[in-house]
Amino acid sequence: MDALIRYVCRAPSHKPVAGARGDLTVYDRSWAFCPAEERDGHVWERVSAVTVPELTRYGLREPSTTTQP
Repeated sequence: MDALIRYVCRAPSHKPVAGARGDLTVYDRSWAFCPAEERDGHVWERVSAVTVPELTRYGLREPSTTTQP
C-alpha cells in the first residue's frame, strides 16, 4: 500500500492493547491510524507522512507469519 498516513491517535485510552493490530480511518481528508482499533474518542496528532510498514513505531502489530494447522 502506497498510502501515506498523516495522523496518529494519541488518546491515552487508545494505546496498543493485546490482540489489536490497529486500524486505519480517514480524518481531515487524510489517512489516520489508531493503535487500539477504537471508533470514537480519538486525539489526532499530525505526524510526518509515514507508510503503513512504518506504523510499527506507532503501535501497528504485524500479522503473524506462522500458519495454524
